[in-house]
Amino acid sequence: MNLPPYVPPQLNSDDVWALIRCMPSRSMVPINGVRNYITPLVRDGEELADILAQYPSLRYAPLDPHYVLLKLLGGMSEALISDLNPPCGGGCGVQYAAFLVALAPDPVYRKHLLVHYDRLPRCQWLVDLALAEIDGRVWDVDPAFQQLIHRLRAVLARAPLPSTPFRPAFDFQQEQAEREQVRAAYRAGGIEAAIETRARTQVLSKLKRY
Repeated sequence: MNLPPYVPPQLNSDDVWALIRCMPSRSMVPINGVRNYITPLVRDGEELADILAQYPSLRYAPLDPHYVLLKLLGGMSEALISDLNPPCGGGCGVQYAAFLVALAPDPVYRKHLLVHYDRLPRCQWLVDLALAEIDGRVWDVDPAFQQLIHRLRAVLARAPLPSTPFRPAFDFQQEQAEREQVRAAYRAGGIEAAIETRARTQVLSKLKRY
């Protein structure tokens, strides 16, 4: 069996999954689960449209799920969709990738959605919906659900789209090399030399120290 080539992540996984974890997990696979997730988002977003439009200067707790989606949509890129559904992964993030693409369709995302298509039959419906949105065609499986997606997209469009700058993924080999540089500086010049060396590194200097 030939394993797919390893594709390193492009974005910092902590940044990405801090937002993804705010979305439901199990209910993002069956169509009724996703319907139950987005129906109140549409209802609340339409009822509280004036408040939502004032984001981010005004935030209201019942709209927190909308703010999560806005942040994710504000960080949409090929890198994000690829990281959620990498060729060497098991497809555990394909439902999130497809859902986001359904809300912000773009042809550049098509190839990333199809990576695990044949291996994940339970998620195929959501990928098919996202592809229908990319193509601008009716999704014959459940046009009412597609209209619900359109309503959610319209709800979110009432708020300013934030810019979500996900940090780049760490290069672990470079991190190890930089740690060795810091150790060498410590051995040669003590703690002050180690601190100065660490401050000049590209990876370690961005990590928190506890």
